Amino acid sequence: MNPLLPAALGLVLALSLASCASGGLSRKEEGRLYYSLGQAYDELGRFSDAAAAYERAFQSDRSLFSAGYNLVRIHLAAGRVSQGKALLQEFLALDPDNTVLLEAAAWAEYLDGDGEAALGIYRRILELKPQDSTALYNISRIYLQREDHGPAVEALRALTQAPELAPGIPERAFLLCETAFLETLRGNDGAARDILLALDSQSLSPPVKLRVFELLGDIYSRQELFTEALGAYDQIADSDPPPAEILYKKAVIYLTAIDDSEGGLALLSRALEAGFDREEAFRELLARSDLGDPRGVRALLREKGLEPSAGVSEPPA
Repeated sequence: MNPLLPAALGLVLALSLASCASGGLSRKEEGRLYYSLGQAYDELGRFSDAAAAYERAFQSDRSLFSAGYNLVRIHLAAGRVSQGKALLQEFLALDPDNTVLLEAAAWAEYLDGDGEAALGIYRRILELKPQDSTALYNISRIYLQREDHGPAVEALRALTQAPELAPGIPERAFLLCETAFLETLRGNDGAARDILLALDSQSLSPPVKLRVFELLGDIYSRQELFTEALGAYDQIADSDPPPAEILYKKAVIYLTAIDDSEGGLALLSRALEAGFDREEAFRELLARSDLGDPRGVRALLREKGLEPSAGVSEPPA
């Protein structure tokens, strides 16, 4: 917190009381004074006091939209959606093309459970600002929540082409990685692979790099390009700490596709030590007809206390 804020707040309060008591302020001046008071409370985290000050400011000067907007913001953050929406309707009646107000209105509709209304407002913003990153990102979120991946991909692709990303929106590489993942869910492995291979792996942040090469490895595995899959997984298998999921996926390839039981069991052991413990994955592995050493896998899982409890029978001797 700014150490000068308490002093500034005291000064604003003193001026407010003195000026209002003397009747020496115009309505606009009084509005600006209460607006400054609201800002000071806002900075201190005293949001109820800030809301009261912003409301007094807006009552004093109905043209002081910044006070009204901050009041809307506090109402929405506190869950008072109907109050926020009422104010926004009043503001938008006076300034219907204000994208800041429209963005707040879309968010209010979303909070009120009306995703379709929110989408309509975000589309209106895009008519006014065709590459608005906040509108595109929030459109993608709404469609993702609906598991409607086609429109989500469309919004994400447009977002990655936006000249500027608003604060709070993930980096472009992450957005491209998310787009690739959604393409895999739609069955478009080729499109996903092209997106991932176009990224500059040297400039990726560690979390994004992990996701990129995991997705590439998964795509190659589904295409039965196991050498390429292992190459992709190898890009991240030696991270610190070692990613248990990647070690496990490598182990599965060794134990099934290339029939290297010794190497596969060593990788499986590393994956278990790194914390991989998904029982359903173990069931699926033990049920595979191409598993080269089911007894060795079962023995290792038993040793680690991770053998599936039931549902997969012991192979015949």
